[in-house]
Amino acid sequence: MMVRAAESIESQLALFVSGLVNRDCKGTNDISMSDLKVLADTADLLAFDCPVITIAGTNGKGSCASMLSSCYVNAGFNVGCYTSPHLMQINERIKINQIDIDDNSLLNALLEVEHLLSGGSVGFFVYMTLASFFIFKQYKLDVLILEVGLGGRVDPVNLVDPSIALISSISLDHTDRLGDNIESIAYEKAGIMRPGIDVIYGGDVLPRAIADQAKKIKSKLHCINADFSLTSVLAEVPNIKFHKNNIACVLYALKLLQDRLPISLSLMHEGLTKAVLPGRFDVVKVGSITVIFDVAHNASSAKVLADNIQQHIEYASCYAVFSALSSKSVLDIVSPLDAMVDDWFVAPLSYIGGESISVIQQTLISQEVSFSIYADMAAAFMGAYNKALTDSCACIVVYGSFHVVSEVLRVVRPMLHGLDIVS
Repeated sequence: MMVRAAESIESQLALFVSGLVNRDCKGTNDISMSDLKVLADTADLLAFDCPVITIAGTNGKGSCASMLSSCYVNAGFNVGCYTSPHLMQINERIKINQIDIDDNSLLNALLEVEHLLSGGSVGFFVYMTLASFFIFKQYKLDVLILEVGLGGRVDPVNLVDPSIALISSISLDHTDRLGDNIESIAYEKAGIMRPGIDVIYGGDVLPRAIADQAKKIKSKLHCINADFSLTSVLAEVPNIKFHKNNIACVLYALKLLQDRLPISLSLMHEGLTKAVLPGRFDVVKVGSITVIFDVAHNASSAKVLADNIQQHIEYASCYAVFSALSSKSVLDIVSPLDAMVDDWFVAPLSYIGGESISVIQQTLISQEVSFSIYADMAAAFMGAYNKALTDSCACIVVYGSFHVVSEVLRVVRPMLHGLDIVS
């Protein structure tokens, strides 16, 4: 993929990434995972001189990665962290000590991947994952945290052998790719396990596929409620926005790596309080209006969002700004909130994978809820915002997809500039 030297680094990066996204839309991929492993091994991209924590799971992966990174950085360690998807900028996916990678380093890494592939074609996520490996190899890291993109077994993140595997939760999502039942999905996520290593599972019910794989390859399986709990490591856990099971998994991972990465209990506690993850129950207040941004995009994460609103938000009226991807069940994401939302403000996403507005409309009609349709997410938010201005104590929840939150934030940030914001 050619980039022109006269253009700025920012524009060159945007052009390169745009080409990768277009290639993804065409479904172009002619390099198998086994061949990819050979190429990556040849380039010495897969062996790291530090502990590697690989995180899979239906929900909670990003939260666990953020908390682990925060705790280790807070303790003075050099930390590499790879997550997905991004919210506002692609650079967010690759962090060194919680700082997004710069445009120049990312572009150079992508060009290195292009050279490595020698004309072969892979998807956007594979490109980004290999680019992250190129970048992490340039730093003397004390720990590397890798979040799986989808599933685990055949995900490019799984090219690297972990020191610890953390599976945060299992529920129905991406059923078109991972299978339509819990055991099939668990089998794919269990693919990040390796013989003899510690495996942490944070779901309330252990799928048989994970237990069987641990027994088969002799992994050391640690399950929440059976082998550890929220207070197993810290007697007093800080009151933060992350799910308690995810906090427990993170603390137990820190404990398991204490010999190689010693960290005091006080630094753990402080690190947890400093953890930041945009788009996960982010709350801002504008006058009397509470605005919540949450990337909840499946049944289980929408249920958590609904519980958080009920437990932490006071409101007289609630308005939802909503859309979804075509690969998701709109009903599953809408149902947990339909009883608390007074009006829905919906619009199509600009992203090519967005669900059609007719499908969203039919779902809302079937739920017998009040809704309005807008041309885009910006207009939908403004509709909800103007409606909320007429109420004394209103709440707006922006959710349904990473893309929903991203598109609305691009409008909200400049609109809120200079106002009295409490986050």
